[in-house]
Amino acid sequence: MIILEIIGGLLVLFLAAQILGRLARFVWIPILSSVIAGLVVGISNHSLWGGIGTGIAVLIVFGISSAIVGGN
Repeated sequence: MIILEIIGGLLVLFLAAQILGRLARFVWIPILSSVIAGLVVGISNHSLWGGIGTGIAVLIVFGISSAIVGGN
């Protein structure tokens, strides 16, 4: 049963990478997403560096997803 859950989780991650990679072709979507995520985390945790780190992490995820999909 655990093996099926692992396989299902990997399939979901692959699908999410495909979707994010296709969205990353539009430059404003990753930038807007990173700004929003950074603001939400920064305001909720009262931490400037936490917000900046979250924004950078979101951009990295979009970059990896774009590389997986082979986006331009």
